[in-house]
Amino acid sequence: MPLWKQFLLGVAVVAVVAGGVMSFIWGSTTATMAGSGGPVMLDTAPAASVDAGTIPAPEPAPENLPRSVFWLGVSYLAGFCSGVFLRAVVKSALIAVSFWFLMTIILSYAEMVVVDWSVVNSLWARFNLMVEREWGNLESFVLGSLSAICVATAGVATGLRRH
Repeated sequence: MPLWKQFLLGVAVVAVVAGGVMSFIWGSTTATMAGSGGPVMLDTAPAASVDAGTIPAPEPAPENLPRSVFWLGVSYLAGFCSGVFLRAVVKSALIAVSFWFLMTIILSYAEMVVVDWSVVNSLWARFNLMVEREWGNLESFVLGSLSAICVATAGVATGLRRH
């Protein structure tokens, strides 16, 4: 694996670990009070001592920082793994489809197979309708979590690259 891929994977792993550690250190900075209906900031850090020998407690993290760092790292790792998997699947699918297409041409030329193009056309039209319907769901999902999708896309692109 090239050094730049190792570096990007290392950064993603560090982000996952850092997000987990930040969540563990700072804990949850919000909670809901019964009947208030909204988040209330809690002072989870112990008060710093006035003694010169004690170390002050860390400042509380911004509310979503640990979770965001963690999920960006996880998104990249998931995207990278998906890219590597997709590369292998696409190679296998191209080999299988090429073999099928070649055999169909050979058998059609030998008049052992007759291709009914009207059926193929109706199947293609049905496939296009299904893709158009599912595209709306995918579009709303992508727009709902755009930052994680961008990082996952970078991971997929990295995973798809051979070297």
